[in-house]
Amino acid sequence: MERLCYYPIPGISFKLYHVLDRFHDSATRWSPTTGLAAEDTSTTPDNEKDLVQSIFDYFCNNLDRPNPTPYVPVVLRQHVDIEALKQRVGEEILVLEIDVEKMMPGARIYPVRDIVTGFNLEWPGGARAEWLKTYLILHRVPKEAITVFTPDGLVEKEREVRCQKDKAIEDKTFGALRAHQAAEAQAAEAQAAEAQAAEAQAAEAQAAEAQAAEAQAAEAQAAEAQATGAQALSPVQDVGSSERIEGKRQPFFSRLFKGRRR
Repeated sequence: MERLCYYPIPGISFKLYHVLDRFHDSATRWSPTTGLAAEDTSTTPDNEKDLVQSIFDYFCNNLDRPNPTPYVPVVLRQHVDIEALKQRVGEEILVLEIDVEKMMPGARIYPVRDIVTGFNLEWPGGARAEWLKTYLILHRVPKEAITVFTPDGLVEKEREVRCQKDKAIEDKTFGALRAHQAAEAQAAEAQAAEAQAAEAQAAEAQAAEAQAAEAQAAEAQAAEAQATGAQALSPVQDVGSSERIEGKRQPFFSRLFKGRRR
């Protein structure tokens, strides 16, 4: 019997859903403080025969069950017709989202399809399609595993989840490309900064060379001017020297001629 039972496994999570309304869910009790419970929370099938009989009673004798059912029916999300629920205006309808990983240890979940095929069951009229989509949770679901939504609230929540998943896919798909482009842009900026710094350094070097050349030209010009001034003064000094020599000679000749006249 255990081969057809699913037990919650830590780290492996999936969601099941239970639509809570007065019309479809008269056999299930819901309390925000305790959670979701079946009519019978004490009876447990002891063998495969009891299991099959209890499931047969649940589906085939649902209008006139001989005994209270020990099961809480749930389905996968794709089998919850939200649009149909939204059309039922004025009715108080809740969709309970059950995180299987958060259920109590030892919780039992029976996939009806596996039981029908596993035991090769042939129910009167054949198993209806909606029966095969159902999972049956034995006894109860704790409130810690349940998130309550209205039909519109569930749609909005799923829209947000889809947006987050789409963003994650986009980041994973284009993240490497964007990182590569960002690295290239950063490298180009660094290269441009280095080129600008080198250009500024070259301009400073050119300015320093020009300044040094101007200083050398000024020094050369000053030296040339000094040399030119020195050359201009040399003939004047010679003339003065000649005049002084000539002045010394004149008295001698003057005395010579004076002596002859006597």
